[in-house]
Amino acid sequence: MANYYPITGIPVPVRQDPPPRREVASSAVSSEPVDQIQVSLFIRAVRKLQEKNPIQDKLSFYQIAGIHGLPKVEWDGAGGGYYCPHNTFTFPTWHRPYMLLYEQCLYNVMKNDIIPTIPGSDSVKEAWKQAAEMWRLPYWDWAIPQVDYGAGKEKLGVPKLVDDSEVWILKLGEKEKEPVPNPLYKFTNKLNGEEVNAGDKKKMGEFALDNMRSCSTYDAGRNTERRSCLLCRSRKVKCDRQQPCGGCIRAASTCIYPSGTGRAPKRPQQSANNSVVLTRLDRLESIIRQLESQQTQQEQPLDPSAAALPPQGDQRNGRLAIDSTSSVYVSNVLWASLGDEIEELRDMLHVSPSNNDDDEEGDWQEETYEKEEPVGTVGLNAAIMGFRSLAHSLRDYHPSISQSVALFEIFQTNVAPLVKIFHMPTLTKLFWDAVASLDALDCNMEALLFAIYYAAIISTTDQNQCPLGLPRHQALHTYRFAVEQAFARADLLNTQNMILLQAAALFLCALRNEDDSRTVWSLTALIVHIAQAMGLHRDGAAFGLRPLETELRRRLWWFIVGLDQRSSEYHGYEPIVSESSFDTRLPLNINDSDLTADLVEPPTERDGATEMTLSLIGWESIPIVRKVSFIPPHRRQARTTSSGSVTELSLPEREALAEQLQSRLETRYLAYCIPDDPFLFVSATVARLIIARVWLMVHYPRKQVDSSKEASTAPLQANLRDKIFLLALEILELSCSALCNPNIAHWAWRSDTYSQWHAVALVLSEICTRPPCRDCDRAWAAVEILYDRWRMKEHARKGTLWKPIGRLMAKARYVREMQSVDRDCSTAGSSSVMEASPDLPQVAHHSNVTTTLDPLADIFSLAPFMEMNPSLDDLFLVGDDFVQVDMRSGF
Repeated sequence: MANYYPITGIPVPVRQDPPPRREVASSAVSSEPVDQIQVSLFIRAVRKLQEKNPIQDKLSFYQIAGIHGLPKVEWDGAGGGYYCPHNTFTFPTWHRPYMLLYEQCLYNVMKNDIIPTIPGSDSVKEAWKQAAEMWRLPYWDWAIPQVDYGAGKEKLGVPKLVDDSEVWILKLGEKEKEPVPNPLYKFTNKLNGEEVNAGDKKKMGEFALDNMRSCSTYDAGRNTERRSCLLCRSRKVKCDRQQPCGGCIRAASTCIYPSGTGRAPKRPQQSANNSVVLTRLDRLESIIRQLESQQTQQEQPLDPSAAALPPQGDQRNGRLAIDSTSSVYVSNVLWASLGDEIEELRDMLHVSPSNNDDDEEGDWQEETYEKEEPVGTVGLNAAIMGFRSLAHSLRDYHPSISQSVALFEIFQTNVAPLVKIFHMPTLTKLFWDAVASLDALDCNMEALLFAIYYAAIISTTDQNQCPLGLPRHQALHTYRFAVEQAFARADLLNTQNMILLQAAALFLCALRNEDDSRTVWSLTALIVHIAQAMGLHRDGAAFGLRPLETELRRRLWWFIVGLDQRSSEYHGYEPIVSESSFDTRLPLNINDSDLTADLVEPPTERDGATEMTLSLIGWESIPIVRKVSFIPPHRRQARTTSSGSVTELSLPEREALAEQLQSRLETRYLAYCIPDDPFLFVSATVARLIIARVWLMVHYPRKQVDSSKEASTAPLQANLRDKIFLLALEILELSCSALCNPNIAHWAWRSDTYSQWHAVALVLSEICTRPPCRDCDRAWAAVEILYDRWRMKEHARKGTLWKPIGRLMAKARYVREMQSVDRDCSTAGSSSVMEASPDLPQVAHHSNVTTTLDPLADIFSLAPFMEMNPSLDDLFLVGDDFVQVDMRSGF
């Protein structure tokens, strides 16, 4: 069966233009060092390509040349006669990709076979490697007269480079030259080791016949004489057993076959004791009967008293299968027991699961086709992450060693303290191992590297160029593409790998800074399900995991819960993860240095501030924020009054929760936050901001839904209204502090993702209704800082709330201008009344407010998704003391 050989040409190095194609004669005599290196690489690559097996290697010089000329046989069994379309109008267009195939094969020989053998320092190898990347197959301009070096005259003819039997080229890694046989001068066809002259018709006929016979014999016998390659065996797919095989070509991997021929021998199976086997089978049948009984019970109405019974023993934990980097969780107790029984039966019969799978694979491969990855897992991954060029190697997207180190240092400073999902000593070792062996890089680790680079670039500012020497927007585009393609290659949709899940969580955290669309929200749902499938929602201590593994699983799970909370709040929907769906404990308040891989018992928590302080402040607040702001559907139904209206937590209940959170944060964290320490300053700022937001949710009135009437609002008392205004003002000033303090500017990228729309809208509506005062001036100054910062971000200006907030901002500015005019007139001794703009309603002074309209209704009527989330919908209800600002007029 024919294979597919993707013709991509030589990849263009990142940040460089495609190199020009050189004329062969001029480049051969050039004295430029790069030209001389490229000529040396070219000649050596052609020689090595000619040395490849002419029959079995379909990308040998003989096979590639045979496509275009004699002998005219079907190349690689593709059918339809020979490939070359001579005497047809499609020949010119066909010839271009054909030459690209030849060029691509020569480049692969340079990169894989020649450059690794260059002696000397890494800088010498790097110079030759860069020369190879910029090399392109030269062309011959037959209209240019060639120099006859013997007579010193010019004449038309072939270039000297292909006219001499011997050519002088640079030694590998050196500046001196040496003579080598010229592969461009002659290629020898051989029959049984003897040279075949093209003029010898008899021998040429024998050669063509022998070639066709050899190809036929090789194609017919290769599937029975050679075992599957290592990659295909590990992926459990059919191998076509060519060199290289189709699976390895599509995966851009080196194709390696195990030694020996034929199918691997099966292990002899020893007979087991029949009575023991029957006992095991009886237990399996018993488990199956329990499954049937469970299904019957699920179809019957649930007994409330039975549901309240606690689960028995440790069976409630399900089953977690875990190795060094992967894990699989089975929640159903009976299915877990069934799996245990099958494993015990395998152990009794002395049959290794892997060996058994290999035997089944051998039989299956002969009868079935290989999995079609482009329409299977690879296709689905590519569809989600962006199908651009999965056949294109990502090797060229890796930066140089110095650039990688610089990006990792930025990551350690700007990102790692805020994204505590790694154990930095372990990650640092993984990083150095990865960048030292990029050619043998695991696909999961490659995805993590690109996610680290992308997050590091996100954390830089427009003024501070990233270490790649590129504009920030261009670097972001490049590495977003790289990380998305790396996720598709690593099969993110079906992963059980901890490293890949960490990379995905890090990428989504950074992506929020660049993309406010629903992409992050949708992909958050994906990684939530992946995390649940890996059992991260169950605490690792219940499964006897080591402390390091347990802590990393806790950190990653709570980070994903935080992503879910933030994304759901931003888009106006309830979180995916409910509080009752997991039992994973909060991570310990410790430093990374307290954790080592050989620990058996968990370390003792620290009382003061640690590297985990900032993350724990946010994660500890999540349950209380949800209770204060969200009403899950089952609670709405459970707390419905007799009149059909939906009630919520009472004010004392909400106040008690807010006090509980405030006391917890102040006692455990704020007491140890030293203002002089930038990290602890950020931690204190975030803690106070969370406390203020929770109290705002507590005091702000909610809709009271009546079955016979539409939603109505309750009047706000003046003191409560002042309290809400000051809370919103505190939120804005704390946000400005987190964004504008120069001592923590390298962490502002994270604060940029938290747009305080709620507080801004409340403050602007108050500015429109309050008389001039110092608090209004403070509020206006904070709003202007935040508004100008949002305006600088293109993705923020595309948000659903941007235009309504912009209109309210313009109206508040107009009100302040009118108030300033009013003050000036009052100072002059004249009593004036504020004139109404033709596009603005008249705004009364605070002391004369009597209207009962909603100043924010029009804003959020433009964002209908707000209605789907009680926390967002209720937060913007306004009482009778507010003045209507018509958002549909003027601006």
